[in-house]
Amino acid sequence: MATKSKVLLINSIEGPAGLSFTELEPAQPGPGEVRIRVAAFALNRADLMAMSDTHYFVAQLPSRLGWEACGVVDAVGPGVQGVSIGDRVTAIPGTDFDHGTAGEFAIVLARFLMAWPKSFTAVEATSLCMQAFTGYFPIVELARTGPGDAVFITAGSSSAAIAAIQLARLQGAMVIAQTRSGEKADFIKRVGAHHVIASDHENIEQRLQDITEGGGVRVVYDCYGGDFVQKYIGALAPRAQIFIYGGMGGMQVQFPTLALVRPGATLTGYSLINYVRTDEELDRAKDFVGRAVENGHLRPVIDRVFSFDETIDAYRYMQSGAQKGKIVVVVDSNLGGDSPPSVT
Repeated sequence: MATKSKVLLINSIEGPAGLSFTELEPAQPGPGEVRIRVAAFALNRADLMAMSDTHYFVAQLPSRLGWEACGVVDAVGPGVQGVSIGDRVTAIPGTDFDHGTAGEFAIVLARFLMAWPKSFTAVEATSLCMQAFTGYFPIVELARTGPGDAVFITAGSSSAAIAAIQLARLQGAMVIAQTRSGEKADFIKRVGAHHVIASDHENIEQRLQDITEGGGVRVVYDCYGGDFVQKYIGALAPRAQIFIYGGMGGMQVQFPTLALVRPGATLTGYSLINYVRTDEELDRAKDFVGRAVENGHLRPVIDRVFSFDETIDAYRYMQSGAQKGKIVVVVDSNLGGDSPPSVT
């Protein structure tokens, strides 16, 4: 690896305006860690939250950022087993901001790595883990979604929602997705949703009741929270489970309590981080996601690809909300950073 490598840092809490590039000596991996030469990394709303100091982890400035990357292992720390120099890997989001991936190198805990899928480009490989693992636990393990279940997924064109749609379909559920204006409805159906509700001009609760013939939805995968919950809470099936994994609608969740009590439903503030604390949990998710990829049931949808020098522009684009699928930054095309066509 070069004497110095370029990385992206959060220097101040100003959104993308607080980011800058700098050159650092590539760090040596510590116990349980590996260092990878980054081929590509993917953007996530957790990054935007870190830049605005609204994530529940507080970034200690200046801080690296980034949760996902794929690349080639070039150094291995003490005690690491099962990972070797030269391995092509992709990173599973970990548990802190200390292992940022936005740069030419990344230090990653070895347990938060899985093999780069052979059929995937770098752009696809780096886009796999955050969305797939985030959706896996609530949809597969916690709710045990299956045939006969109706699943309601908000912000249906986001990368997290697309993976959840694919996972719910794989489990045999009926998928109902939400979008705001309806302009992305055809796209959301193409990626697997059975029904799409345009919330700007449709009554969500009524549409959910109509689609489910009064049975209601058993699983809700919601990135909004806030007062958005009120829009669907009256259409829950008996013992429904709501998973709120974001705060796009506000960080204070508001709803009539009786609407939760009547069906015996539960609401969980969900984060992937709380379900990858043990190797057993992580290994189950790796196995399921790996098999789903191998069988063709799970594949990221890519919206746009940026060069490393365009990373700050990429975050501004993410802020706009225009994307349909994953936003990716290619760092080193010589490591497999070729990109598939953008999806429109």
